[in-house]
Amino acid sequence: VGAPLWKNKTFSTQFDQVKHKSSIHFSGHVNLDVLTELMGSAKALTFVSYFEGFGIPIIEAFKAGTPVLSGNLTSLPEVAGEAALYVDPYSISSIKDGLVRMDSDHALRDELIAAGHERSIQFSWDKTAALIWEALKRFL
Repeated sequence: VGAPLWKNKTFSTQFDQVKHKSSIHFSGHVNLDVLTELMGSAKALTFVSYFEGFGIPIIEAFKAGTPVLSGNLTSLPEVAGEAALYVDPYSISSIKDGLVRMDSDHALRDELIAAGHERSIQFSWDKTAALIWEALKRFL
């Protein structure tokens, strides 16, 4: 889901070799209602970015009750805390092992869902707005 920023000739060449490519769908941007349904129906969010400013999709997954498989770099561990299964985004085998574990370990998914719900409480637009307002009042 989202803009195909990384979709180039190299990607297309590699994707043509994927065994189960008919199971992979590129939706582009979707409206918030559809995004919520997609996130809530996913077995897991796989977010193994190695260049990320914050990681809002992780919070969205937590709010939707979806477990998270996350890269262990950038801001993602700070955002997800103990509520994600971490992998090395530069290692195909690490990502594969994480995906297999996420698919097969029901207890782990249940633990991550519960931890994600608890973690998501720390993040809200209302809380962010209140913090910004307090900072502005101190500045002024």
